[in-house]
Amino acid sequence: MLLYGKEYGQHIISTIILVVGSFFVIAARLHQTNDETPVHGMHTKTNTSNAAVLLIRGERRQKASELKLQQESQENPPEIIHLMSFPNSGTTFTLASVEALTKSCTASHISSENTPEVMPKSSNTGPFYQCQQRDSQLPEKFVLTKAHCTSFCKQCLTYQVADRDTTQKGFERGCHIGNEKHPCNYDLKLVKKNIHLVRNPFDNVVARFHNSFKTYKEGEPFKQGSDTGIYEKSLNGFLSYCSWHNVEFSSKHTDAFLVDPKHEALAKKVPCVAEFFKYITWHNLAFETIKKMGVPSMILYYEDYNYEETLPSLLLFLEAEEVSEAPAFFWHDYPEYYGEEARSAAMTLMKSWASKDTLGLISRYLDSASSPIF
Repeated sequence: MLLYGKEYGQHIISTIILVVGSFFVIAARLHQTNDETPVHGMHTKTNTSNAAVLLIRGERRQKASELKLQQESQENPPEIIHLMSFPNSGTTFTLASVEALTKSCTASHISSENTPEVMPKSSNTGPFYQCQQRDSQLPEKFVLTKAHCTSFCKQCLTYQVADRDTTQKGFERGCHIGNEKHPCNYDLKLVKKNIHLVRNPFDNVVARFHNSFKTYKEGEPFKQGSDTGIYEKSLNGFLSYCSWHNVEFSSKHTDAFLVDPKHEALAKKVPCVAEFFKYITWHNLAFETIKKMGVPSMILYYEDYNYEETLPSLLLFLEAEEVSEAPAFFWHDYPEYYGEEARSAAMTLMKSWASKDTLGLISRYLDSASSPIF
């Protein structure tokens, strides 16, 4: 198609804006960093100019418009597959890998003005598409959807967590219903499959600590709430933070979360013992919810991304085709963060909290020979 006069001039200007905008967008993304998984768009920090930020927002608005047009041409929306995961267990990498491999958007409970709903013509609210790559399209058959369900806050009294957040009904509600900030609410029966993601609990707890730094500049120490301590992103910072955390959140009404009174001495030896309780409780509830839903389920171990067969197996479960390459896998583990005594105590406590299903799930991470017996 030929353009003349004013139309030609507008075309040239639009092209220049697009090229310059792309330069700033690329520059902005090159500056992004992520502690756990270096993937664009999730928990990252940027040092870009306001102009670059505006251009990124403009790009997202344009992408949202394209997706809405694609939605109009779809006869039916894709069905939902939940990615059920305790926070910081490899969720970001899994979603990014699926999107990169299939060139298809994923989804979550988080909405914004530029995130179209998966089912816009239904009575449901959400989930909402998350498209991190410019050339991603809407999936045709299934959309992988992040579901942390009830994720348990980092700074909550452990006995209150035990009293308040350990019911299957409350956990299930969190899998498909959001909050005031993100008013997601869709029928759980729309979920046709589940992927249950799990990570080594010792690494998961450290990753949760590292996640606290996401709102700070890289390498900058953080201060938590009313606590007087300032913690660095290091082994010493972790141990210092956990020492405060144990006293602040896990020293009261221990009978609410410790199975055996003799375990109180063990709890004091475990850095951030509350995080291990939340981890085990989350997986116990995940198994209960998956059984109640009665749909096909797949267990996915974060560490297994080291193996070539893992991603093909994941795509087979998603009934999706591989059209591109996945991002490189960076495995962060932290064996130096736990001494033998702390690790042994944590194992004993986890075994006392775990259901039969959860115990089987995490058995690869536990060394029964090193756990004390009472």
